[in-house]
Amino acid sequence: MTAAAAKRLWMALLAATFSAMVHPALAQQIPTAPDTVLPPPASDVPSPPSGAGVAPPAPVLGAPSAVPAPSPFAPQPASPFAPPVAQDSLTQLGDSILNGWGIYDWFTMPQEFFAEKEVDILEPHLKAALTDSVSFPGGSQTTVQPPTTQVGWTAAPRIEVGWVIQPNLGYFAVSWRGLADQAEQTATSLDGAPFALRTRLDVNQGTFDYGLVPYSFSPRWFVNGRIGVAWGDVFFDNQAINAVQTLYASNNFLGAGPHVRGDLWREFNLVPGLRVFAQPDLMVLVGQIHQRYQATDVPAHGSSVTGSFEQRKTQTVPVFTLRTGLSYTPASLSHWRFTVGYEFEDWWSVGQVPGQPSRGQLSTNGVFLSAFATF
Repeated sequence: MTAAAAKRLWMALLAATFSAMVHPALAQQIPTAPDTVLPPPASDVPSPPSGAGVAPPAPVLGAPSAVPAPSPFAPQPASPFAPPVAQDSLTQLGDSILNGWGIYDWFTMPQEFFAEKEVDILEPHLKAALTDSVSFPGGSQTTVQPPTTQVGWTAAPRIEVGWVIQPNLGYFAVSWRGLADQAEQTATSLDGAPFALRTRLDVNQGTFDYGLVPYSFSPRWFVNGRIGVAWGDVFFDNQAINAVQTLYASNNFLGAGPHVRGDLWREFNLVPGLRVFAQPDLMVLVGQIHQRYQATDVPAHGSSVTGSFEQRKTQTVPVFTLRTGLSYTPASLSHWRFTVGYEFEDWWSVGQVPGQPSRGQLSTNGVFLSAFATF
């Protein structure tokens, strides 16, 4: 055997040995293709047993994984912004709109109407110096200036109803308030004669306004206002009576004009639904003042004699009101709002006739309680 033949024999033996070692290992790693078997008829497939213990079918190696169907309860993607509750412990209805900025309060609810019932407990201060001269049938004159008796505390009801223009386009409101009071006392004139004095006061006022929905310009701060027309009717009179004389003077003002009101609210952190507010209100009424003066003398022997005088003049009467207090909306009664506070009101020149010595001014101050509801 030559050297070349021996070398070829040796290489053949090495190749046979390598093949015998590698083929079995490859046979274990590469799975054999399963035989193709047709599924049995549907009638021959046994139904799976019922019960909670049935295990789900094992996944087939190499089969595509099933894509889960979208679920309505799937978690929403996380937001980079903190929720309103995390930003502010006092999360109200308006916080869900613009994180506390934007239109707010009861106008964001779907109700279309609202009503408010209020009772004012007031002490009127009437500064009335009604004076003028009257003429008797015989030509003689006398000055009529009966004193004013200070009236005391009284209750003044107030009612307001309104309609909200959806969605959040404002509202219309109609309101009325009235008060009546009377006081009597005994006084002595300069000549020592006793007089029975009486003072009466009657006030009626109303408004018709268009208002803007509340707006939150900063977290927990809200502002809104209204503008419209108002009317007012103020009547008061003084009477002094004794055995020989009766003096009477009255003043009645009736006018109308523009009305404007603002509202500023601030919420508290500690008690949800509790707010403090300030509410300035201004009316400028233009109307007529009607004054009447009368004097009756009763002589010792003879019939009584009466003299009278009347005058009418146009006058402008500004009326300013300032209210401040607390309001509360219970969590279980979200359509209600209860308010308590202090009120001051001033009527200028309500008894002043231009060019005449008579004067009259009315102011009130006291507390108020109100209940507001939407429906």
